[in-house]
Amino acid sequence: MSSDSQQGAKNPVLQILEDIGKDFEKCKPLVDIATKIGVPPGHIVAASFSLALLCIIFGIFSDFLTAIVGLLYPAYMSFKAIETPEDDDDKQWLTYWIVFSFLHVFDGPLSLILQFFPFYYPLKVMFYVYLFYPKTKGALFVYNSFLRKFLLQNQAKIDDYIQKTKETVENNRFTK
Repeated sequence: MSSDSQQGAKNPVLQILEDIGKDFEKCKPLVDIATKIGVPPGHIVAASFSLALLCIIFGIFSDFLTAIVGLLYPAYMSFKAIETPEDDDDKQWLTYWIVFSFLHVFDGPLSLILQFFPFYYPLKVMFYVYLFYPKTKGALFVYNSFLRKFLLQNQAKIDDYIQKTKETVENNRFTK
């Protein structure tokens, strides 16, 4: 291999870190920290994610860290999406919350068993990242491939159940 082609080919790890850095270049607090310590923002994100993943693998704050990844980050990004004039990010985050809600309903009872399987929490965190990461658009894929059809087929039943529940609540609200 010539020296020109060696210089043109980037180390894949460095390329990933550079791509991650581009994804977070508008995050002012992260850029400020990166500038102060003299490293690219992608390195801070990768190091933080790696540290969190190691903690999760070893069972240190697994539930808490999984909640941060699956709830707090998406909630903040949803806030940011609402504040932008574009609609594409709104759709991504609304879809994320639909998929997350379905997963969460089933994860509750199943996690009592699944948490004892090795790598349950790391896989769960990686799946959350897959769902919300803009380049994978995993939530849109899961929604369009599985949930959309189910919801469309059962929409009338779900609406009927919601209406009956509202009526029950309204009728029993002032009886006691």
